[in-house]
Amino acid sequence: MAQGRKSPPNWLLIETFGGNKKPTVVGVGGRPVAFIPIDKFFERKGVEEELRRAIVGCIQTRGPWKEISEERHIEAHPLFLGEELHGLWFWSQLRSVPVPEHNDAGAWLIDLTSLTAIGSPEWARMADIPKEFWGQERSVAAMFNQVDTSDQREDSALAKIEQEQAGEEHQGEWHVERQDESKWRAHFSLRIKEVRRGPKNEIHKCSIGLSQNRGEIDDSRPDAAPSLAILEHRYLSAIREPGEHHALISMTKLKLIRWVTDPAPGISWQGVASEAPPAIHPDDIPAALAIAKALPSRSGEGMFRIRTVAGEWLPVPIKANRVELDTETEAAYVRIFLPTHTV
Repeated sequence: MAQGRKSPPNWLLIETFGGNKKPTVVGVGGRPVAFIPIDKFFERKGVEEELRRAIVGCIQTRGPWKEISEERHIEAHPLFLGEELHGLWFWSQLRSVPVPEHNDAGAWLIDLTSLTAIGSPEWARMADIPKEFWGQERSVAAMFNQVDTSDQREDSALAKIEQEQAGEEHQGEWHVERQDESKWRAHFSLRIKEVRRGPKNEIHKCSIGLSQNRGEIDDSRPDAAPSLAILEHRYLSAIREPGEHHALISMTKLKLIRWVTDPAPGISWQGVASEAPPAIHPDDIPAALAIAKALPSRSGEGMFRIRTVAGEWLPVPIKANRVELDTETEAAYVRIFLPTHTV
């Protein structure tokens, strides 16, 4: 393997979510790399055939696959999401080379049409998602509620949610927070594809990806300066009125992309079985669409009925402004004002 003459042998993280594209390398050991084609990465003849056998073996066994000959040890640990193989950890070395542990990785899918997300069991464990939500699609906002960006490219990722350009690739590193508030570095690799899914088997634009754990984050250092995201959160918390919560909303879908402040209590937004489905009252949708259409030129405000976790309709005032995710993509920055007796 072309890993550098002085580099120790490493597991390779291979993505297989390219459809008709050949698999590419997105990780070497714990180090991310940028979608390197297999034939550009490997020098040794026969390794592409080994990888093909490993992929076929993982699909057939629905689990780890191993092949040991007199000379070589080949092994693969797959990363499935449902029936789809998103990638695999791949090892091919001389039989005499000790096999090290590889770091954690998980597979996931973000449906850009419905603004929902689902992860593999490996991802659920890595992200410390509550067990009752494992295997469930949740709103994309529930995913974003656990992450903050460390690469200053969140605007680019959010723009892709609105643009939905099939074939686009993206990589980055975000910080994921567990339930105990500890954090780890998640490097992700994704590609946007058209997928048939949902109750009507319609074509949805989906972000298909893998994330790998690059290590723990130590926020306990007394000399550590607050990040820009933390400073922004403190500022927003200081200036908000009682019951005020901020969110980014898709102007085209009228759905929550992510909370900017803490989530509004009592409002349905996670898209899980234990809550009523998130929604704006059907009679209020025309007014909401009118505000969204007018946002490029002026701000908007109004009273809208939003579904609560119990399935009731709660009237809340909102104020909305246009925000640019990049030079070509916009979203609505919405301020929601809950009645203070419900907060």
